This record gives sequence, structure tokens and C-alpha cells, in this order.
Amino acid sequence: MFYPRLLRAVALTLIAASAAGCGASSKEAAANLPPEVGVIIVQPQRASISALLPGRTVAYRFAQVRPQVSGIINEAYIRRAPWSRRRRRSNQLDPAPYQAALDRCAARSAKADANALTTRQKYERYQQLALSGDVSQQ
Repeated sequence: MFYPRLLRAVALTLIAASAAGCGASSKEAAANLPPEVGVIIVQPQRASISALLPGRTVAYRFAQVRPQVSGIINEAYIRRAPWSRRRRRSNQLDPAPYQAALDRCAARSAKADANALTTRQKYERYQQLALSGDVSQQ
């Protein structure tokens, strides 16, 4: 942990020693001056390493609320069930499309009943005519 500081201190010492010889005006002046040396006492200490990195998080679970039926919601209200401590959300849907589908099915059923009656009457009439031979067997 303290190795970079130690290396820096050694490098500064070497640079200072070489600079003392280069900056003299003459070789004699450089020989007379003692080289300047810096001394640093290194002490071990704790250093925290931290890095700020950009990123995104994504949830690993998703909650999706999906309706079980289709339709337009007229009212959304919360009601409390008598046996439960939690409130339950309840929605009131527009009944028009469902009423139209019910009416359409009722009309189809009534039409099928009417067709069944006329078809039964026609069958009985042709059965009597087939016995007398007035109608072909096909």
C-alpha cells in the first residue's frame, strides 16, 4: 500500500542528485558543493481504494397487473372483505359490450328454436307424403 510513495521518494532523490550536477556553471563549482538529498521516513497507513463507475440496475422480478377480462373500467374502488384484513381493489366494467353479447346469443337461441319448430313440422309433413308415395324417396 505504501510502495508508490516509497518509489516516488526514491525517484525524487535520484532526480535531485542528478540535477545538482547539471545545473552548475562549471565543473569545479559542482565538485565543491555537496549534493542535496531529501529524506522521507515512510510510515505504513491504511488507504481506501474506491472507484465511481457508471451503470444501470434492472429488477430481477417484475410485477405485472393484468386484467382477466377485457372491457372499459367505469369505476375503480377499494372494498374490504369481511374475512380479510387487507383491502381489495375492485373495478366496475362497462356492461354494454357484455349485454350486447348476451342479447346476440339469446337471439341466436330463439332463432334456432324457431327453425327447429318449422323443421320438425316440415319433417312430419314429408314423412306422411313419403308413405303415400307423393314425394320421391330422396
